Amino acid sequence: MARLNHDHSPWRRGTVRLAFGQTAEGRIVSIRDVVSGRACGCFCPACEEPLIARKSGGRPRSRADHFAHARDGACVGALETALHKLAKQILTDALGVTLPAIAAEHEGVRRQSHGAKHQVFESGAAEVALPGVVADVVLRRGERALIVEILVTHASDAEKIARIRGLETSAIEIDLSKLSRRADPETVSEAVLVSAPRKWLFNPAQDAVEAQVTLILAERAEAARQRVLRQAQTLVGHWAALPDPEDGTNLPAVRGALAQIEALGLSVHVGARVAKGEKALNVSPKAWQAIVLKTLVIDQQPWFGRPGLSIAALRDCLERQGFLPPLFKAQRGADLIGAARALAPDFNTPTGLIGAYVRGLQKAGLAEADDDLWRAPMKVRQQIVQQAREARERQNRIDDLQARLDDILKRAGPEGEGFDREAWLGRAGRARSPPLSVAASGGPAWSELKAAFGLIGDALWAYDAAVDVMGLPLRPALERAEQARKDAAERRRLAAEVAALAAADDREQRFRTAARATYGADAEAWMTGLAPPANLSTRLELVRSSPAHLQAALEALDRRVAQQRREEAQRVMAQEALADLWEAACAEHGEDWAKTFVSNPDPRLGGRRPREVCVDPVSLKMCLALVRPQRADRRG
Repeated sequence: MARLNHDHSPWRRGTVRLAFGQTAEGRIVSIRDVVSGRACGCFCPACEEPLIARKSGGRPRSRADHFAHARDGACVGALETALHKLAKQILTDALGVTLPAIAAEHEGVRRQSHGAKHQVFESGAAEVALPGVVADVVLRRGERALIVEILVTHASDAEKIARIRGLETSAIEIDLSKLSRRADPETVSEAVLVSAPRKWLFNPAQDAVEAQVTLILAERAEAARQRVLRQAQTLVGHWAALPDPEDGTNLPAVRGALAQIEALGLSVHVGARVAKGEKALNVSPKAWQAIVLKTLVIDQQPWFGRPGLSIAALRDCLERQGFLPPLFKAQRGADLIGAARALAPDFNTPTGLIGAYVRGLQKAGLAEADDDLWRAPMKVRQQIVQQAREARERQNRIDDLQARLDDILKRAGPEGEGFDREAWLGRAGRARSPPLSVAASGGPAWSELKAAFGLIGDALWAYDAAVDVMGLPLRPALERAEQARKDAAERRRLAAEVAALAAADDREQRFRTAARATYGADAEAWMTGLAPPANLSTRLELVRSSPAHLQAALEALDRRVAQQRREEAQRVMAQEALADLWEAACAEHGEDWAKTFVSNPDPRLGGRRPREVCVDPVSLKMCLALVRPQRADRRG
């Protein structure tokens, strides 16, 4: 085999591990189908250099079996070339392939004339030279032929597809680009013949199906255009019926915005006509422009990574203010807006008006754009923020003063209802500026004024006749508050006494119930007896004095009950043991002997009577041992 003179400079050691080699006859073989070493007789599918089959022979290895170049290096294109040649070999050997469906789908429209199917051919050849094209594989069946292109790294370009179409021969492309370069031959064969993605490069039937889809889409587009035209005619009709905009500058939000704009010296930038179609907003340009200017320029803080505002966001702001006519509550597409403007040149939308105004602010240096988002330039915003902060702080102090005054007057009761608060705010006191001026100026004087209000507020909770009420009608309210505190304290004291007495009665009741259950008729004497160890108070008096004494008394009663139960259990056990002994003695020797035995002292029991000794199972067993040996002796 002739070897090509390849430049090995792009080769790198260890970058390629070939799973396939090429025999001298030009066939692609797997590493598993050859012998080890140079005896494999294989060559690189790309550079045609000799290969060495490196196989483990069943021994454990960290590397999989693979081909390596005989020379020191690896061919960077060997993997793709081997896969490409193997695919062509599989097609020419199998003489059959699954054809893709004849179908087309665009923009949700799908048409199909034939599904995917497996086609068998009579002959096949690789690398077939056709007019203007070298086909990877050509499969033939009778007079019909099929061109098959294999995609491993590069798809068929437009020029090649055009040449194939010029041949008027059906052609498909099989995509193996996602297939592993080390896949086994069976996997590659299944992918080439059946499962790999494939598409038609040329097929008259495929062209017919795509023409159907194109026609349907064109019909839909025309229907949509007619529908948009009808909608535009309706929209323009409603537009013509819109009333002229109202003034709107007396609305609270607009008044506040205009006041801020005037304070910042920006009044020149509101009220100008910026575009046709002012009816798109139902208030005057001065009103809606004031809101936009305030929102976009005044309200935005210095921008550090914040994107700004879009025209749509400004439109939503005006909609929340109620400035959009019902006609524009829903946003409309650009196609409909363009058709409406073609029918009525003075037609406009809220978005169009806002956009024109914002672009005017840009020319004036008050706005800048970044990716369709708008904001005020940094310098402008820093100036506005500083002024707005000072104005806001001033207004906050005034609002704080008025809130404190309203609270004091509310606490003053009837005396505060007729008080002239406006006169008091503007009246200067002894060595003191008017309170309203103090709040507006801030500084130490404002701190002193707040402290004075704090003393007045504290006096409503803790009466202080010396507090300076600063000319406010508070003295009667302070005296009433002090009397109310005294009355409340007396009520709390009485309620505490009643609650303590009720708690003592409850403890006594619980104590009496437990004592009667334990001592019965002797309970009263036990409760009224002196309690040890001090013997200074009766048990009943101690229980009434605190929950701790009740708990101690109940625990003592519990111990008494437990002792009684133990004594009763011991008595019952002694009776049962004596009964068992009597029964055994009677059974062994008769009743007379038993009577003598249990009642007379027995030396074996240390001189004690059996009826005194037999009190539990252990002593019963010992006494029975004294009774039953007599029976054993008689038997002997």
